[in-house]
Amino acid sequence: MRLPYQMGGEVLLSGFDRFFLMNADDAARYAAEVLHLFEPGEDLRCREIGDGNINYVFRITSETSGRSVIIKQADKLLRSSGRPLDVRRSKIEARALQLEGALAPGLVPEIYHCDETMAVISMEDISDYRNLRSELAENRIYPHLAEQISFFCKHAFALHRPRAGPTGEKRTDLLFYQSRAVRNHRGFGADRTV
Repeated sequence: MRLPYQMGGEVLLSGFDRFFLMNADDAARYAAEVLHLFEPGEDLRCREIGDGNINYVFRITSETSGRSVIIKQADKLLRSSGRPLDVRRSKIEARALQLEGALAPGLVPEIYHCDETMAVISMEDISDYRNLRSELAENRIYPHLAEQISFFCKHAFALHRPRAGPTGEKRTDLLFYQSRAVRNHRGFGADRTV
């Protein structure tokens, strides 16, 4: 279920031409009518799976085919306080995940589409992976976790640039950065193999 990555070219269909906060029914309709991920008349099930205070995350599954997609919508307000938020953060997160996916293929969810108007990212459903935070809270041990996280960090966060050392020899410095999207990411797949 791969869509061409789209950013900016919004599809103006079925009332999704202006921002509004979607509920589960809207998200299922969005997946079918805007993303065209499901056949017309497919029996879709949608539920909100987000546990955060900032975004709404929906998992849409076809009862017919078993295919699924995640739709994450940025809200304009913080749920707990009503403080205003900038919905452009969803575009930044989509770009960060796309870059991290290019640098560390297979280690971040694939981005299918980014809709700036609706502040929506549609992405690969990684619900089959375990949530690392929960697994560690349950004292589960993952013997290769350090190697897997190191591999991901090396490929996704390290930018190499050659520089001359004090004696003129070439060396490579690593510049580490951590995007806001990564700092806020809550479900790194603990049992994903590298």
